[in-house]
Amino acid sequence: MKKYYGYLFISIIFSLFESGHANSQIVVIKDNNTNSEYRNIPKGFKCNVPNKDNALCLNSEGVKFFANIQVYSGSNYVDTNKFLHYFEGVLNKNNASIIKSYTTPEIIQHIAQEDNKFLHRQGQRVNALTIETVRGDRLGVGSIIFKFLPNNGAPISEVITNSITFPKSLKNKFEQFKNDYYRYMMSSRYDDQYVQAVNIQHSQFLANLRAKENAFNISQNQIHRNNMKALDDSYNSFRQRSAVNDQSHNAYINSIHERQQMTDSTTGQTYDVYGNYEHNYVNPNNINQQIQTNDHLYNPNINNNVGEYYNELK
Repeated sequence: MKKYYGYLFISIIFSLFESGHANSQIVVIKDNNTNSEYRNIPKGFKCNVPNKDNALCLNSEGVKFFANIQVYSGSNYVDTNKFLHYFEGVLNKNNASIIKSYTTPEIIQHIAQEDNKFLHRQGQRVNALTIETVRGDRLGVGSIIFKFLPNNGAPISEVITNSITFPKSLKNKFEQFKNDYYRYMMSSRYDDQYVQAVNIQHSQFLANLRAKENAFNISQNQIHRNNMKALDDSYNSFRQRSAVNDQSHNAYINSIHERQQMTDSTTGQTYDVYGNYEHNYVNPNNINQQIQTNDHLYNPNINNNVGEYYNELK
């Protein structure tokens, strides 16, 4: 497996609004100052405050929520089991380890349903592993999310993590924090206007792509037609040159053999006549009877032979 990129934290701005639920509040995730996603977290957390771990939200007890940390994005297919082995190695190097890992079908289904709102993610395959971790004096519950996008024939793999971590001193609340994390993930929902804007942008991209493909196909077809015409013109030119050459060749051969073509104007029949005689006659009733002479006074039709009548060739 190729080397994975280091953690790339998404630059987002968060603002908080009180929800109707008495014990939760809504985190609004912004993308370029546009509301993009909403999640529910328990009350009492402060979000988007400077902290060394770049946590999304944290409270006075040291409980921290992390969101959408992109671990990998690229064209290489990411095998879930191989990546988990790789991720364990990364954690071990940072004095951390995985206590337990398991799949959470509900989270996978929810992510797939939400992402399917986006045109460019339709056909996407989603997998996820929920992991329970320990690092020094802190425990955690999180998800490694694997997304495989068709991306118009150029597949992309993405690996994203979300988690909640808390001090070991609060391990008696482990199930509570795990449930908080579960609600945090299951409450994720995209802003409708944000989805619409992204889909419009994607539709424009596809339209431009199709226009470029059509223009390319038209250009290729025109090139093909031009090439075929050039071949046809070359072949026709070759045939014309060959015909001229054939005529020249025949004339040359005829001159060698003192042969010329002459026509019986009465019947329209053409004959190959040998020798350079001024007068050439043929009996149309018997073409084997031919007379050649240079005597202008000679008339072959002055004869007493039945059926022997000659036409002069011109």
